[in-house]
Formats: sequence, C-alpha cells, structure tokens
Amino acid sequence: MPFFNDEPWYDGVYLQPDKARDFVAQLTLRTQTVLASEDSIVSKHNEYTLYIISLLLWATAHRPVRDPFADERMLSGQLGLALICDKVVDEDRAFRLAPLCLLAQEQIAYYRDHLQSIVNKWHKGNPQE
Repeated sequence: MPFFNDEPWYDGVYLQPDKARDFVAQLTLRTQTVLASEDSIVSKHNEYTLYIISLLLWATAHRPVRDPFADERMLSGQLGLALICDKVVDEDRAFRLAPLCLLAQEQIAYYRDHLQSIVNKWHKGNPQE
C-alpha cells in the first residue's frame, strides 16, 4: 500500500489536511482487510498494532525512533496526554508531553481492550480464535 508518493504532504511546514485524511483512510482500509481475512491471529494482531502505532505517531507528531511507545503507561487516554521521548539533546529534558486527540484516545482504549481479549483467550486455551 503506497502511503507516500511524489505529491508533497506539506505546505511549508504545515501538513495538508487532505493528505492526513487519506493516510488514515488507507491505513484503516488495510487494517480492516487483514482483520477480515483468514490470516492467523498473530498476523491480525501485528497489523492492528501497526495501525495503532502509525496513528499515534501521526496524532502526536512523534519523531521516528526505534521504540516510540515503549511503555503503555506513557499514554493516558483519561488525561488526553502522551509522554514522548523522541529528541534527546539534554537528559534533563528528554521527555515532552503531547496532547492526544479524541480519535487517539479512543484507539488507545480499543487497543487495550484488544490486548486484554488476547490474554483472556490465551488463558482459556484458545488463543487462535
């Protein structure tokens, strides 16, 4: 799925809103396609995780790093904030707070429900459902 092409995504320093909407729409379609497929639960989980991470990267303007959201405690849907460490110049100022839009807050809640359902299925002995 081509998320990026030769068309500019930015107008000066501002992201073009239609490009952001297209990105989310393409990402959503890809994720829905995999989730509706006969792929394994592992493939479905990995695709959903990619969706969540991609959405959160965009929603928080997170810079590319190796492990962007290493600890789920860095995301608070209740407070509407994410604690981000993506530009360490000074160790005393390694983190910054980023607001989470309503969509990001909802997706974090859905993803946590998804993780809990996997744990529940695993304990019941049927993780492939």
